[in-house]
Formats: sequence, C-alpha cells, structure tokens
Amino acid sequence: MIAVRFLAEISADADGPYEVAAFIDDTGTHARNIINGVRVCGSLSELPVIAAETDAAALLIAARLDEARFAAAANMARASGLAVYALPEEKRNSLSAGYRDLISFDN
Repeated sequence: MIAVRFLAEISADADGPYEVAAFIDDTGTHARNIINGVRVCGSLSELPVIAAETDAAALLIAARLDEARFAAAANMARASGLAVYALPEEKRNSLSAGYRDLISFDN
C-alpha cells in the first residue's frame, strides 16, 4: 500500500522531481503485476538488471526493513549506480507517503 500511496502522490504533483520507473517486491506477492500503470519488475536480487532496463537513477526504500536488509538494498543500489533514498520511518505507515520528505543515504 505504501507504493500505491507514493505513486499517487507523485502522479498528483505535476511539478514533482520524481517519476516511478518500476516497483520491486521482495515478498513475491506482487511479482510481475502492474500497479497503477507501473510494473513490479522483480525482487531486490534483480536490481542491477531492473536498473539497467528501466534507466532508473535512484532506489527509494519505502518498506520497513531491518538494518541488515536496508544496508544490503542500499549497497546493491549503489553498486548498480543508483542513488539511495528512503521515506522517514514515521511516514512508512502513514496515509501520506510524504515523498517530498525523502532522506538521502548517499553519504
């Protein structure tokens, strides 16, 4: 649901700086589905291929991940040439995805 809210916020903001290229779903629940016009392209292990195929510039981590999984996702993204952003913890379960509040993890 976070992905749907995030996509809705981006779509509603004509002047926004982001465009969603793809969703990643490590649970497999939504594998290969299309969510409001955006394809779920696979799991995190497929990130290098997904990044290349979609010409993505960044990975946004919107899900609640433990520290080890977050670090693994961020490292894989960086190795794929992607910037890394995340929703603030308090926004991950709110009704407003708050995409303008993204935190950069490119330090």
